[in-house]
Amino acid sequence: MAAADGHPRFAVAPGESYEYAFDVDQRPGTYWYHPHPAHRTGPQVYRGLAGVLVVRDIEEEERGLPRADHEVTLVLRDRRFDADNQLVYTFDPIADFVGDRMTRNYLVET
Repeated sequence: MAAADGHPRFAVAPGESYEYAFDVDQRPGTYWYHPHPAHRTGPQVYRGLAGVLVVRDIEEEERGLPRADHEVTLVLRDRRFDADNQLVYTFDPIADFVGDRMTRNYLVET
């Protein structure tokens, strides 16, 4: 469904909002999501506009795997910073991007 996919034609202007509603029908797993604005996806994701979606189902629950206090979702990223400690984003479709520092954010499952 395109209306819930973040297609560039559904860009949300500054100060506005948009509510996404959709059914999750994927198998259990860890997925990531991010925006799709035309020509701005890379810089926005680079600056942290992305997130993690953990999908579970009854089959996974029945396995009795540890959860809650035993589970942490980590997102590791390499980033480049300038002398003022500001993020530096450069797009080069030929070369791979490699940052000079590792960053992380985490989500503790509850």
